[in-house]
Amino acid sequence: MARDKELYAREEGEEWLPIDEFERRVGEDLNRGIPPKADAQHPYSSKRNYFEWWYFDADLEDGHHLLLELQVPNLLRPWKKQCCMLFHINTPDGGKLLNFVPFPRSEFRASSETCDVAIAHNTIKGEYPEYRVKFTHQNHACDLTFRNLCPGWGRGGGEICFGNPSRPHLFGWIVPQPRAEVSGTLTVNGVTHEARGKGYHDHNWANCAMPSVLSHWHWGRLVMEEITMIFADVVARAGFGHRHIPIFFIARGDRILFESGEGEFQASDYVMDDQGVQVYPRKLSCRFGEGDISGWMEFEVKEVVEVTDGLMQMGFPSPLVSLIGKTLARPAYYRFFSDFRGELDLAGEKVSLGENTYYEYMVLSLRQGQVPRF
Repeated sequence: MARDKELYAREEGEEWLPIDEFERRVGEDLNRGIPPKADAQHPYSSKRNYFEWWYFDADLEDGHHLLLELQVPNLLRPWKKQCCMLFHINTPDGGKLLNFVPFPRSEFRASSETCDVAIAHNTIKGEYPEYRVKFTHQNHACDLTFRNLCPGWGRGGGEICFGNPSRPHLFGWIVPQPRAEVSGTLTVNGVTHEARGKGYHDHNWANCAMPSVLSHWHWGRLVMEEITMIFADVVARAGFGHRHIPIFFIARGDRILFESGEGEFQASDYVMDDQGVQVYPRKLSCRFGEGDISGWMEFEVKEVVEVTDGLMQMGFPSPLVSLIGKTLARPAYYRFFSDFRGELDLAGEKVSLGENTYYEYMVLSLRQGQVPRF
């Protein structure tokens, strides 16, 4: 059995408690997929700090890159009765069309039995092995089918528990489509293109505000001819021991080979971004291994594709942004385009890694300019 490093939370007058375990699966247990209900709306919608989002991305053969998401509530305006759609388009000529579109909360609906989600006329529907995403905004639109190329996956039961077990803070994440074939149409600035390529779908939810439990995270994936990898390093706040939650997933072809919560990440070469929002690491490395599978990877940022300043997006005036950022936290989201290299050892077979990829860095509760030392 393999376990994550235990997470702890201290309640006043109570002992520190281990509250999170993760048992690694192999073989058929690892390839059973996930039930449709896991990708449905989760039962926390009445909670004050509830949130949930359904995310897709696609790399198309013609050079377009898409990020598609339905989110409730609007996490950049959580005090408002809103939900929102993300419809981000990177064009082959280097253009960036970032569409973060709020709607009244009343426009959101979702099934509690399967993935059937809508915000106004924008819809996500499906379950293994096929999903359909239909979004429109101004003169942009997509009608895309994502078809699984390997089974869906979730880390254990899909949820990480923070806090006292009698009053848990739950953070959920599943990957119904670690790798998918994408087909359909994409309309950009009124011009419709045939869309073909590779895609991905995951789903997050929680019954707590993320900054109350998490410091920051790195997340990304690699898509090569045969190999699909997902990696993450989720780091808890001081009240939860600054614990790292490493996550690794490897599939080969249509079979999942490996999942693990054992590994180490190291981020380095921190610089301030061009907008002066926050510092980010230009280099990231990791090592991992359990059983007869192990590996290492190194990443170096070549381009900051997207920067989101959390406080500015929330509507705080500039002087207050500076004060809050330096004394409390300066939340920020980064999406990088990066070179990478590495190697896998798959039961004695060596597989070299090396191309380029996108990955993200999310800052939740670090002060402006704060470099994590934990």
